[in-house]
Amino acid sequence: MRILRICLLIALLLSSSSLVAAQEVTPEGCTVSMESGYPSILGECSTEELLDLWNSLSNNMGIDAGVNPSVPLPVMGSPLGLGFATIYPGADENLVSMILGIPELDPNAWLEPFNVNMNGYSSKNGYEFDAGQPITCEASDGCNVTVEGVSFTAWTGDSRIPSLGYECFLAQNDGCATIIVNVAPDPATFVVGSPGMHLWSGAYFNGGDLVDDTGAVLEPTRPALQVSLWAMASNLVSMLTSEPGNCALPEACHGANVTIFVTSGPTPLARLDMSYWK
Repeated sequence: MRILRICLLIALLLSSSSLVAAQEVTPEGCTVSMESGYPSILGECSTEELLDLWNSLSNNMGIDAGVNPSVPLPVMGSPLGLGFATIYPGADENLVSMILGIPELDPNAWLEPFNVNMNGYSSKNGYEFDAGQPITCEASDGCNVTVEGVSFTAWTGDSRIPSLGYECFLAQNDGCATIIVNVAPDPATFVVGSPGMHLWSGAYFNGGDLVDDTGAVLEPTRPALQVSLWAMASNLVSMLTSEPGNCALPEACHGANVTIFVTSGPTPLARLDMSYWK
């Protein structure tokens, strides 16, 4: 049985009476444990049940979006429970469901970018992908990275984004991959600090439901962006862990930490952190 740990912000730590109240709110089909004062999910839960849990925790833990701006949740598909989604004010239930349903990173399945038909999915659901450009950010205050509207920008390498409270640096031979998806129509610019990174940018093709080669919606419906982000993240991990020289190692990185931000312009709506080891 898989045990997934929800890492709550320190601001969300509650009194013992509040914890008992939260424990009693259990979505059907899931078991919630409060061992050591942290809520954990025992067993397998569907995306819908996780969404119910998110709503229950928000309501019963007295979360005020104006004080506590995000609620980390476990991601069911991640290996060993090492995946967490952070939901910010402004995210609707469709976005929450999409983020929580992204499957486990699978670099062996996505050896190539998803701009051709792959793994039974039509390229109509994929994304543009050109050769990555090496970028060195030598400015002490960082460099501007613009994400066009309804597009993504992704990179591998150490980096930090102060406006998103994010940083990732090489540690224990694990590399870093970062993806920002801007679902708004207008571009957004982020200040990114990095000693050196490879960067890709492009549009994602389908912001709706998965379609086949004729454009017909596949049943049961599933967000195309969910598959696209899974493919993109897995492909970046494949690069980091298979190309010699990455992580300054002749055999490539031993693993990778991947962070996906979904934003509306410069405003974060959701964040997904996942890890992979060979």
